[in-house]
Amino acid sequence: MPSASKIRIGHDEYVKIKIELENHLKELQKAGTEGGVRQQELVEWYVNKEMNKIDTVDQATQIYKQVACVINKLIKQEHTLVRTEGCITLIDHHQRQEKAGRSDSIRARSVVGIRVVKAL
Repeated sequence: MPSASKIRIGHDEYVKIKIELENHLKELQKAGTEGGVRQQELVEWYVNKEMNKIDTVDQATQIYKQVACVINKLIKQEHTLVRTEGCITLIDHHQRQEKAGRSDSIRARSVVGIRVVKAL
């Protein structure tokens, strides 16, 4: 039996949250937001965006927890986001590969538990 604190997210919901977060971060980057955005601000942005679908405080809390879990997975497992100095930034792998010229010239290394991709 799963613990009460375990957050479960269906695949479709996970993909939806992931895409919306990534698109929001891309828009912030285009607008010139340097250094990323704090995780709490990113989660609050998503919850506020979903307000018309939320009826109770419990639903808002559940969405808040789900989004925080998605962000953590994108940082720790998918390596599409990176947290530096308390801010979340989107990593654009395709752009890094284009600069390197070849996909096999990308080297990954671990820094403080976060996988960082560096073009050689």
